[in-house]
Amino acid sequence: RIVFWRGFLGGMGFLLDYHAMAVLPLGDAMTLMSLYPFLTIFLARVFLNEEIKSLHIVVSITSFFGAVFIGQPTFIFGQGDSTGVLSRWGYVTGLLGSVCLACILTLIRKGGLIGLHTCQLLLSWALFGLLFSVLIGPRYEGRWIWPSSAQIWSYVCGVCVVGAGTHFMLNFSGKLAPAGLVS
Repeated sequence: RIVFWRGFLGGMGFLLDYHAMAVLPLGDAMTLMSLYPFLTIFLARVFLNEEIKSLHIVVSITSFFGAVFIGQPTFIFGQGDSTGVLSRWGYVTGLLGSVCLACILTLIRKGGLIGLHTCQLLLSWALFGLLFSVLIGPRYEGRWIWPSSAQIWSYVCGVCVVGAGTHFMLNFSGKLAPAGLVS
């Protein structure tokens, strides 16, 4: 079940995050998505019995405020129009994407505690991500355009290789370290 939920929430989290970035000002989307460390320490407390240390709270809050000052979201600093229906759904999807990532980090740690292999978690994420991208992505994000040149294919392949590598490291390290610390 952990492998299933890791993949399901990972694939759904990607779609939610990409949708938020597509319909919101980038600073707004990134600020909402940066809430996950704060959420993770509480999920880890509830589901993994991990201790919440004051350092975790301080670092999470500092990280969030850093994202706020860098991203300068319009819902705090003004200067933007965030009143449309797409924008409202963008805020919902940005928050839900952050919740998904907090759940993912907690599930990865739980998987590590029961001995799941990193590749199981990685494959689950890749399969659900691909499935959701093919089934849901074009409906909500518009028609897909097939890469038209070797240079664009090299970019796509590069993103896939780097993304898979970073997710391997996330899943490997997330199994070993407390979820609150990983976040």
